[in-house]
Amino acid sequence: MEVAPAEAANTGDAQSVDDPPSVRFTWTIENFTRLNTKKLYSEIFFVGGYKWRVYIFPKGNNVDHLSMYLDVADSATLPYGWSRYAQFSLAVVNQIHSKFSVRKDIKHQFNARESDWGFTSFMPLSELYDPARGYLVNDTIVVEADVAVCRVGDYLVNETVIVRADVSVRCLQDSKKETGSVGLKNCKAEQDGHKESSQPPSQENYSKNVVDNAPPGKIRFLSYWVSPEASLVLKRIHNRYKGTFAKFSMTSVLVQTLFLESFASFIESMSTTKICEVNEEALRVAVKDFEHVGLDLSWLKQRLDQAKMVNKRSELLASIDSYEKTIEHTRAKLRELKEGLAKAKAGAEVSVRDLPKSLGVNDSFFEGLLSFSKS
Repeated sequence: MEVAPAEAANTGDAQSVDDPPSVRFTWTIENFTRLNTKKLYSEIFFVGGYKWRVYIFPKGNNVDHLSMYLDVADSATLPYGWSRYAQFSLAVVNQIHSKFSVRKDIKHQFNARESDWGFTSFMPLSELYDPARGYLVNDTIVVEADVAVCRVGDYLVNETVIVRADVSVRCLQDSKKETGSVGLKNCKAEQDGHKESSQPPSQENYSKNVVDNAPPGKIRFLSYWVSPEASLVLKRIHNRYKGTFAKFSMTSVLVQTLFLESFASFIESMSTTKICEVNEEALRVAVKDFEHVGLDLSWLKQRLDQAKMVNKRSELLASIDSYEKTIEHTRAKLRELKEGLAKAKAGAEVSVRDLPKSLGVNDSFFEGLLSFSKS
């Protein structure tokens, strides 16, 4: 297993400076044809401070193709309302001619409902299992995953790229429609019949229509449109911390809604999280992302500092308890050793009375019983 920065694609186009850095995870699977499992997981690797893993169906997920997906490894333990945006590619390396490697790219918004995403029909099993093709060499295949965690704010800070922001969000939301790829939880979902315009809607027309007419299911919060549930949370925050949204300003109404609803879900999940359960690193990354788009979260960072102090004290108390238990155990062991020493000394004193005066431990076993002449 290897994890390294992904190599630049061999094309004439330079990578945009706005593109998030990509990490390449390499997974070498030996004894591939002898695998006796329906589903096989890779080791966990980290990108953007998050845990990821790849998993495959060596004999296909009810299809005659290799099935391969990217999965959020710790999705079961993440707080309510979590989501991660990622652009990634999955590949099976051709070990004879690398230019014939099979690679597929996609963008997706991972969340609790869709915590895995990939390709049920990645490549035909007939090609994969044919040694002459170069994918299976010495009964070994090599899988690669290039993963970049996209923070939507990275696309929004400069308003000159706002059209790109809309396209990125739309791609993240509709990755299944555009690629036919699917998460394991949704592998039975309909993949055909979705048609989408190749051009994103005009930002000017989109903003005007949404402002003039409330989007379905949305209500006003300040000058933004959000769900009623999000509005309740955001209003509480605004009433208590007036400056939170003062510098929050985006041209795209769609992304305004996306960010604010995501922020509300994040705060709601944190409100039910115990201090001892707070993942300080994940919280720090989340706060940084929200601050990146203009939210003033000084009050939340203060709370995070308080949580750190509480957790630190808890850790110290746990250490004190551990040391005290260790000392008590050591004392008990010392008492046991002293008792053993006292018994040994008493036994030695009793045995001395019965020892023959003229026989020592270094004397011959037959000393005094047999005599041999010395030549």
